Amino acid sequence: MTETDTFRCPHCSQRHPIGTLYCPINGLPIELPDAAPALPGLPEIRKLNRWWLIGGAVLAGAILCLAGIVTLSILRARVNPNITPTVLVILPSQANNTPAPNVTLVVATPQPGVTPLHEPWAACPDASYLSRLRIGDTAEVSSNPPLANRVRSQPATDAEVVGSIQPGEDALVLDGPACANGWVWWKVRSNETGLEGWTAEGDSSNYWLAPVSP
Repeated sequence: MTETDTFRCPHCSQRHPIGTLYCPINGLPIELPDAAPALPGLPEIRKLNRWWLIGGAVLAGAILCLAGIVTLSILRARVNPNITPTVLVILPSQANNTPAPNVTLVVATPQPGVTPLHEPWAACPDASYLSRLRIGDTAEVSSNPPLANRVRSQPATDAEVVGSIQPGEDALVLDGPACANGWVWWKVRSNETGLEGWTAEGDSSNYWLAPVSP
């Protein structure tokens, strides 16, 4: 056996065959320094294990980051399918004021050339439009279409008709609002005839009463 086939043992200082892991004299494990040149047939076990650990840690970190991104995307995209939309008709000036996340806004057609005295408001929860009137306002019967407003004894479509207010006629708002038949009702008194009773402000398509500037 030549010297190229052996190495000097750090424990007993004798030469042993390459690949010997334990000293045959005292039984101690043989560990050569990392800086020592590699000997033929002796695997660099410690260096190999160290690179495997580093690679495994990097791979595990990448997997955890990817899983976190996917989970966050799923949570952001989740929606509640059990929410039932509610339809609320509003004026064009109110189209950007969404009252609730599950409310669908439908823009009503106001009377041309009429500027509300107040901010339109939900006078009746079951009405298909927002009211533009308040108690004390002066309202004019719309001329578009040119139809008279029926005035009733009570705020309901089946109540007794006590008279009519003609297109272009002014009336003072005395009381209200009252909610019935999906309409907003106001108690008014005609400034021309003195007729007094309840009349509807409009329907889902048009306003029949328009506020008049003082």
